[in-house]
Amino acid sequence: MTTAQALDDLRLRIQARYPLLFLRTFEEQRWEEELAELALELERGLVTWSVTSGPQPALSGNGHRPDPLEFLEQVEQYPPEHIFLLKDLHPFLSDPRVVRRLRDLLPVLAQQQKTLLAIGPVDDVPVELVKDVTVLELPLPGITEMREELRRANDDRPGGPLEISEPQSEHMVKAVLGLTAHEAYKAFARALCDVET
Repeated sequence: MTTAQALDDLRLRIQARYPLLFLRTFEEQRWEEELAELALELERGLVTWSVTSGPQPALSGNGHRPDPLEFLEQVEQYPPEHIFLLKDLHPFLSDPRVVRRLRDLLPVLAQQQKTLLAIGPVDDVPVELVKDVTVLELPLPGITEMREELRRANDDRPGGPLEISEPQSEHMVKAVLGLTAHEAYKAFARALCDVET
């Protein structure tokens, strides 16, 4: 599955009012950017939450960082048609109160056209949620994304960008397939720094 296909799948599920999706990936930053663009395209509000930063944007400006249970209590108060991106929720799914709150939220989320996206490298779904959750494996970058990483690494190269032939570019891009975008960028940056000008 390509990034574009994964985004198409997510778009359809959000429009179909899927209330809870678990997104398995090590590429949190890349997918957060993709999901922000998808939310704009769908004209949905986007709220991101992590245990260290709390909800962004928050309902109130008091600077309080609610724990997952407190945040889930606030989800209903946000306007309809929102997407909530919860980072690293999986450690808190051992708390029966968090699981129960998620289950209680499911019909409300569908009614208010809200979708919770739990993103992280682990998708340990509690047995209570198995029939209510859809788990999606988000793909690593493909050739198109890797070409962009090579372009960025070359543009950022100390001493200025190098001229890279099409065959060289294709060889470099194919060599990093299977890596995350961040890993590929670092590999490209290192390789480009080793080249004598």
